Amino acid sequence: MPDDMKLTSLKLTKKDREKPKDACCPSTEDGERYPWGTDMRFEEQIVKRFPELQDAQAGDMVSLYVKAKIARVESIDTDKGKKRTVTLQPEGIAFENDASDQRAFNSEAERD
Repeated sequence: MPDDMKLTSLKLTKKDREKPKDACCPSTEDGERYPWGTDMRFEEQIVKRFPELQDAQAGDMVSLYVKAKIARVESIDTDKGKKRTVTLQPEGIAFENDASDQRAFNSEAERD
């Protein structure tokens, strides 16, 4: 990762978790610590392309670099306020097994 790039945690703060949940969004397995819809799933055809994923176990950490095109931007005005959604289409991905980067990221995210 470039030295001037900073990772931004997607972990929901306690305040975010106290907000009413949208009825359309199912809860996550980890108690809503990360918002629904921010996970990524790679099927077997894609996993085969990345040696870093072939022996991966649940709980392992990897750094992920993504080049993505903004495929859709939606703004919705409801009686409860405005919402904006941005849909990204990943076009190129790279992984790195560097635990030192992940430790720094985890310590920042845990403060939220």
